[in-house]
Amino acid sequence: MTEQITIYRLKHLPGAHFIRRPASIPPENGKLCFVDRGTATCADRYSVATYVDGEWRNSKDKPLASPPTFWTEMVKDD
Repeated sequence: MTEQITIYRLKHLPGAHFIRRPASIPPENGKLCFVDRGTATCADRYSVATYVDGEWRNSKDKPLASPPTFWTEMVKDD
């Protein structure tokens, strides 16, 4: 199965874009991301989390109550 990766650009943030990836493709350790529990076509209930040692943790460094289905990071254009 091919994983869907979505790229967003916002006119109010020139020089940056957002990449939304499925949770089955984990980010690098310690990365701060937006996470959601939506589908491939619709995000739902964004929150901020950090991926640490194979586990998603909230802003208070506690494990998330339920795992996200997607995560999004902001990436600066080169």
